[in-house]
Amino acid sequence: MIDIPSSNNLARVAIFSSISIEQCSFISPPKTIETLVKMLRKSVEIGTLKDVNVEKLVLYLWSVVHGATYVSHSVVFYPSAEMSYFGAADDFQRFVIALLKEQLEAFI
Repeated sequence: MIDIPSSNNLARVAIFSSISIEQCSFISPPKTIETLVKMLRKSVEIGTLKDVNVEKLVLYLWSVVHGATYVSHSVVFYPSAEMSYFGAADDFQRFVIALLKEQLEAFI
């Protein structure tokens, strides 16, 4: 398995400055990803989670959660949005949570 190094705040600052990614020798993942990797590795180790590719599962979970959060807070769900056929943001969030629960049962 790949070891997730500790965070490097200087690299994070470089991302949001004029320095290009190519100029950074190392970019570390956010602490929340590091924590999730450690939690899922431990779950596999103690047998509460099937033996899976933890890194890919973490990226999947990260993308679903952050994508759903981004969409929930976008113009699509503003009260004055003309695209009201999407419903309310909390309905969408409940849908995402239910779908994630169903999908993740395959790993338990």
